[in-house]
Amino acid sequence: MGCWKKLYNGFILQRMWPLLTNENLDETAIEIMAVLGVLGLSNDPTKPDKPGVQQIFDLMLRVYNVGDVISKIQVTALQGATMLSANDHTRIKKLKSCID
Repeated sequence: MGCWKKLYNGFILQRMWPLLTNENLDETAIEIMAVLGVLGLSNDPTKPDKPGVQQIFDLMLRVYNVGDVISKIQVTALQGATMLSANDHTRIKKLKSCID
């Protein structure tokens, strides 16, 4: 848990999240956050994910839902949300309703 906490609080929140305001780096930041977020997923579907995974997933859906024309960052966010939906039926349903 300690390594995840450092990764989430020290790197994802402090380093990656602020890059979302930089239009040259925002897509890369989204992709990195999704890949790192997978490290916080529980291997056991009966156990919860690490704290912060849901926030990253929700961010991905917010980015995907911005605007009517699908942009490259939205595709990246959708891919990230898909990665973070593994073994979580609630997230899968939320993702599916977002796409429909």
